[in-house]
Amino acid sequence: MDHGEIAENTLEEICCNIFGCDFIMRSPQTHEASGDKELTDILVLIDDVMLIFQSKSMLAEITEINETVLGRIDKRHSSAKTQLNTTLNAGTRNANVSGCTPLGVRYELDWGYINKKIGVVTLHLNDALYCDPEARFQIPFAVEEHNGIQVHTFLLNDLMQIQDEITTAGDFMQYLELRDKMWRTDGMFSLGNELDLLAVFKIRYDAIQAYLSSEIQGLTIQPGFWEEYKSGYVKEKEARVSKLSMSKYIDYIIRDLHRAVPHCVSTQGITYQESASGYICSRRSVVYSLAG
Repeated sequence: MDHGEIAENTLEEICCNIFGCDFIMRSPQTHEASGDKELTDILVLIDDVMLIFQSKSMLAEITEINETVLGRIDKRHSSAKTQLNTTLNAGTRNANVSGCTPLGVRYELDWGYINKKIGVVTLHLNDALYCDPEARFQIPFAVEEHNGIQVHTFLLNDLMQIQDEITTAGDFMQYLELRDKMWRTDGMFSLGNELDLLAVFKIRYDAIQAYLSSEIQGLTIQPGFWEEYKSGYVKEKEARVSKLSMSKYIDYIIRDLHRAVPHCVSTQGITYQESASGYICSRRSVVYSLAG
């Protein structure tokens, strides 16, 4: 297994933890006369929003940042954004696309449900200095516009930390919206690194609101705020983990519901696509009811 596949497997696991397995397609395929073609690495469908995940990995370990390293990172980032076009073009053509969830439910994508597309590029870099908040590498292009959609870029290392703090689709979408606003607001915004922003999002959201509402003209988040959050909120984090652990039994039950798809095909005389689509729609309804 090469480093690129390892990175994709890790990304899939992160997506499952945040969004739930029923809303993920790994390596969906577009079916055309010229043959099948991979659409993207992972698609996540949240209500009428499509998150297009494109993973890139770099084998070399980063011990220092220089022009050569930055050039390689920029090349992979540009390649990932170009690959997002495959999905965007497929949507324009209303192409025939099918994919399979991690639980084995295969269904065809209905473009009619999709009203918004967001690109998410993840970069897997072996950063020897990642544990040092003053030295860990950070993405200089966190939020961009590309072919009419918003594109967010994350380090895979950061997403591995984020999944422990942002555990629902709604929270993740809110975090993307926050990221977009922070980088687009006309003010003085200085950030140490992604994890420091996450810590402020968790415990000092009032400062973010003050900046976005122009109550203050600038906001500087110093490197190391994430480490302060981890050490200063140990008891609160342990209490949260304890509460969330009780939901694992519900998760087990929900994960088993996918067996209803082939069962309905054999007992109710409907097609597999009809059964799978009905299952996915019903799962969305359950999630939104619980969220509400």
